[in-house]
Amino acid sequence: MGRFFSSDCTSIVLLQSLKTQREAKFAEIKLTILSFLEVLESEPENSFERQVVCEPEDMFILSADNMDAVEKYLEKLEKNVEVRSSSLCWVDDWN
Repeated sequence: MGRFFSSDCTSIVLLQSLKTQREAKFAEIKLTILSFLEVLESEPENSFERQVVCEPEDMFILSADNMDAVEKYLEKLEKNVEVRSSSLCWVDDWN
């Protein structure tokens, strides 16, 4: 019986570590998303994006699928910021 307990404890520790890593990563990504939205003078476009931006961090489900979707949202905003920056540079060069 002791062997199963040790294995269970190891699994719990690993899951807690994964949760802590995902919480930290989500918090970092959320700050970047908020910054990009401010630069773009934009708002979330759908319910998932609103959940990421508006819900308290501890209410967000940190599943692998949700984390992938958050990263894709970040990438989309990052591309929009790059496009905006390059178009602003073009306007400055044109003037």
